[in-house]
Amino acid sequence: METRLLGYDKAANMTEIADWANALPGKEFPGTPGYRVRRIVSFQILPGEEGYAAMVMVEIEEMSQDVEQTVIREADVIEIEEITSSVGEPPEKPGPLVSE
Repeated sequence: METRLLGYDKAANMTEIADWANALPGKEFPGTPGYRVRRIVSFQILPGEEGYAAMVMVEIEEMSQDVEQTVIREADVIEIEEITSSVGEPPEKPGPLVSE
């Protein structure tokens, strides 16, 4: 694994920087095709004249070329659609109980 520095400039507030940094893990590292951000190692905030800036040291890793694709059969898709189509709808009222 390798480490790299990333910078963010002219953020209006800390929330903007936090949102940016939280979205980094799992994304491809800019300018380094085939590598993604694994985790944030170090984080530094720098106040500036036009807001804030941040320097972030991240650990990157090579993306796996052996990504398996999941094949879903048409019957599975129909079943999934059937199950999820009722999500958010009120449950049906049960009918009267019949005792013998």
